Amino acid sequence: MDIELLRTFLEICKTNHFGKAADNLYLTQAAVSSRIKQLEELLSVPLFYRNRSNTHLTAEGQRLVEHAESILNAWALAKQDIALSSNQQPQISLGSSQEIWDIYLRKRLLLYKKNNPDTIVRIELHAPEKLKALLTQHHLDVAAFYNPPSNPDELLIYNAGQFDVRLTCTEPGLSLEQALSLGYIRVNWGTRFSIFHSKNLPHHLIPTLYTSNSKLAFEYMLNASGSAFLADPMTADQLKETLYHVNQVPCFSKNLHLATLKCSRKQQVLEAFVSELIKQPI
Repeated sequence: MDIELLRTFLEICKTNHFGKAADNLYLTQAAVSSRIKQLEELLSVPLFYRNRSNTHLTAEGQRLVEHAESILNAWALAKQDIALSSNQQPQISLGSSQEIWDIYLRKRLLLYKKNNPDTIVRIELHAPEKLKALLTQHHLDVAAFYNPPSNPDELLIYNAGQFDVRLTCTEPGLSLEQALSLGYIRVNWGTRFSIFHSKNLPHHLIPTLYTSNSKLAFEYMLNASGSAFLADPMTADQLKETLYHVNQVPCFSKNLHLATLKCSRKQQVLEAFVSELIKQPI
């Protein structure tokens, strides 16, 4: 189907007039009418009620609007993606969870782009299971994980280092009990952290908030009193100004990994990309 048929349809929907749509598209009114006739024949339904002064969608036309917008958006993205792929500049698609992006990748990618301005990087944020699927289906070149996929025959796994997660609160010099009394926010850092948590914090502790998103806890604590286990890279800029560590509790270490496909045709480019990300301090 000619994509211009849908573009013309949506322009008539916007103007409610064949003549105005023709002017906006730099077409004759006869050409616009011909396109809509073709579209109606393809769909075997009328799309508009027409009169001299105005034009209204039929029920079938109303249902087509959302589909037409989705098709045009998808077509625009496809053209953009093909144009990038055909460009001679290196292109890398990078996948991450929102949390790993905030803690680990955001600053590192800024530094990488300063040193490699010609490399095109496409970033996608998804849940870990979605990232694993996109990587193995060749829709991503590189993906970041706490716990990497167990596909040793398909993937190259790089140890990207680790960061510490510490009990942090909004007032200085507090004991564990005092910090928790501010309003404890339980951040879910995974199974290993749950074991660590049960060994180092009171079993009867009832959180005021519970979240799997550490950035949510971080931003909450910048605007209200409280305590939570937060990652050092996230709190570095606020430490000793608005946030403070509770030294009575040991820190918890969290590992990071980057994964690529072994059979990628861009293996040299990806190895250089991963190597430069890893060598930068968290």
